[in-house]
Amino acid sequence: MKKRNIWGEKIPFNSEKSKLEDMPVIQKDWTMEQMLQEPDSLFYPGESITSMVPTDSMVYLTEMATGKCSMKYDDVPYLEAYLAEGAKYCVLDVPGGAYLSVSMENEGEHVAKKLNEQGISVFVLRYRTYPYQYPVMFADCQRALKWVIHHADTYGYDADKVSMLGYSAGGNLVGSVYHLFMDEDLLPADYEKDEIDRISPKIATLGLVYPKTMFTNSSKLLTVVVGLATMQDEEKKKKAIERFTLNTKIKEGQVPTFLVNATNDELIPSEDILDYAMRLGKAHVPFEMHNYGRGGHGFGGCIEENPMFPQDKEGLETWMEHYALWLKKNC
Repeated sequence: MKKRNIWGEKIPFNSEKSKLEDMPVIQKDWTMEQMLQEPDSLFYPGESITSMVPTDSMVYLTEMATGKCSMKYDDVPYLEAYLAEGAKYCVLDVPGGAYLSVSMENEGEHVAKKLNEQGISVFVLRYRTYPYQYPVMFADCQRALKWVIHHADTYGYDADKVSMLGYSAGGNLVGSVYHLFMDEDLLPADYEKDEIDRISPKIATLGLVYPKTMFTNSSKLLTVVVGLATMQDEEKKKKAIERFTLNTKIKEGQVPTFLVNATNDELIPSEDILDYAMRLGKAHVPFEMHNYGRGGHGFGGCIEENPMFPQDKEGLETWMEHYALWLKKNC
């Protein structure tokens, strides 16, 4: 699969600095089970985090040491293109991964191929993740959207039929870009903008698959976005939670929205997504929601061999067919 780099020669926020300077304690002998069971793990019950050691160790062992991302702040964000011949519709697909990794296969490739069968072109985004922090990942997503719009004529789809689809943390990412950062300048002052940066982006529809939309009831994930120091300052933490909680940002005139989740999702409560849906309804925003009874978290493209999420997935794959049909009716 050929990669399309979304930035030009100079990538904003990158440098030759080692990431390990910001990750001073790495437990290289910890197992995944040990890292997940540490009280300071992002996935351990509770709200209090006093150390980033479990997170730093996990990212180092699973992402940096394996070559999935660099040891320095010089990662290159890119798009993987899955083009459907003659497609008018295009989706910017943004996988999740708790802002620690990017699920390029389960929530990228496998969904993209299903949508290709329905005559929809897809670009899957590999964005920069922790220890990069705000605004880097949001700038990557914003730039990717502008890149996809800019290249509409090149690849044959309609620029006004571009949509965004995100999963879990990727759902938070596309939701944040849509609700908070569509027109906000996230780029550093010393960055030289090009014609793609100057595009005023817009989307036809928004798709959210088991998205993280609320932090008022569980804010640990925000730590990797805004930093431990911010989350240990009660006033700054309160402001961060308010800023990145998307349910309160819904307003009349929002683009049609598609929601998918499973009621037995143990990471993101179904109630959060139901609340988002209810607020869409109150704002008279067209939406469709598929709330499956089982499937847990992270089912994405419903890969049977995915060892991380062994929940019963029978019937879940229909969400992609429903989404494709809905997309064509609402673009």
